[in-house]
Amino acid sequence: MAEPEIKGRYNLRKRRKIYASNNLVDRISVLPDEILVSVLSLLPLKEAQATCVLSKRWHCVWASLMALNFDTNKRLSCLKGLKPKARDLELIHRYVGWVNSVVEQHKGPRIDQFRVSYFLNEKFSSSIDKWIEFALRKGVQMLELNLLEYAYYCTIRPGYAFPHKLLGLNVEESSSSRKEESARKHLCPDSPSHQPCVCVGFKSLRVLTLECVDISGEVLEYFLRSCPVMERVSVYGSSKLVNLRVVSPSFALKYLVIQRCSNIESIEIVDAHIVSFAYDGGEKIRLRLENVPLLVEVSIQEHREYYSFLSMDVLFASLSSYISQLEILKMNNTILYCKEYYVVPMLPNLKYLGLSFKDDEALMQLALFLKASPYLQRLVIHLHYSVSNRKKRHFTNKRAAKCSHHYLKKVELVGYDCSTREDELVKYLIKTAINLEQIVIDPARRWLYRLPKRQDAARREEQARVHFRQLKVDLPLTTEFVCL
Repeated sequence: MAEPEIKGRYNLRKRRKIYASNNLVDRISVLPDEILVSVLSLLPLKEAQATCVLSKRWHCVWASLMALNFDTNKRLSCLKGLKPKARDLELIHRYVGWVNSVVEQHKGPRIDQFRVSYFLNEKFSSSIDKWIEFALRKGVQMLELNLLEYAYYCTIRPGYAFPHKLLGLNVEESSSSRKEESARKHLCPDSPSHQPCVCVGFKSLRVLTLECVDISGEVLEYFLRSCPVMERVSVYGSSKLVNLRVVSPSFALKYLVIQRCSNIESIEIVDAHIVSFAYDGGEKIRLRLENVPLLVEVSIQEHREYYSFLSMDVLFASLSSYISQLEILKMNNTILYCKEYYVVPMLPNLKYLGLSFKDDEALMQLALFLKASPYLQRLVIHLHYSVSNRKKRHFTNKRAAKCSHHYLKKVELVGYDCSTREDELVKYLIKTAINLEQIVIDPARRWLYRLPKRQDAARREEQARVHFRQLKVDLPLTTEFVCL
């Protein structure tokens, strides 16, 4: 009996030895750094950084990542309209500490992306300045600072000011257009230690996105002049942006977005290679477009706090010379006040149209656009009705022009709330678009920023979905109906 027992123990020891020997070979760790960094780039930055505890081999691999996206799921209590608590301040300081630690430990020669997304104000200017300097020194291609507050209605207030001195600029702060114009002429080196990082960063910077970062027009123009490959610029909520001039064919800029800059007075785009331009603000803006032959996409928006809405007269007057070449026109969140006698100019090349309606004249206005856009393929309608005004009224559709559209293939209704007017709109589109292939219904309302969805809103959205499923039973089978 002893022999089988001894033999069994021997086999068990043998299996353990084989198993242990197999586990001694770490085939992943022997891969070159380039491959390991490529693998880690597929993970969120937090998880990639956590691999440093695996072994000595992995201790510094993450520090060579080229995409540094400091996104987080942490939420502050001011989401509910409360004053910041100690816990919120702790989260903010922890976030700043996290970014600082990565910046200090990074060992790679360059980075492609540097993205910060958290509510940070001027109190953290010294840290943010160092982050920008680090990104430029590493030859960043995409630089994004999203410091927008976690609050109701995207509250915008003066906050972190972009460090113009870091760029070697000596600019006097002023909202006066006269002083701003004068300031453009005064460019001088500030700190010699900063110049090398500026030169390296300017050579590779392609995308600049600033949200709730105060940057002036002259500093933004300095970026455009100094960055030979800068193709995309987006500025959101800058209180210092008053006048912006994009007036040189040498600029590489193709995509420009200016949103909710409360003191903006004028935008000039002349002799430029702009392909896409988006403006989000009030009506009191001097917009000059001249010699922009590549412009094919325009987006015009407004927000309720401006209380002065763009009319179609103002919009099309600014675009009069280029309206015929547009392929994409978006007027999302814009309340277009349309006079009955107004004629929408012909849009012969338009393929994508985004509209927003708020009153019962939606059908009439929509008919005007469909008639003026004979080759339109995709239509997106944003339905904006206040929560307190939810009466089930019929469209005033007796004035809606009757027409047949042969190219419209896809329609999206965003903010659908199952009212009678919206059902009439669906039926009108089906009747008008002869070759319509798909209608997408999206009942969600996205006018709240970074806020969890309220229970009553979720309930209304589900009611809209149920209603639409019942409605589509009576609709033609040749059209696909999708409810998100």
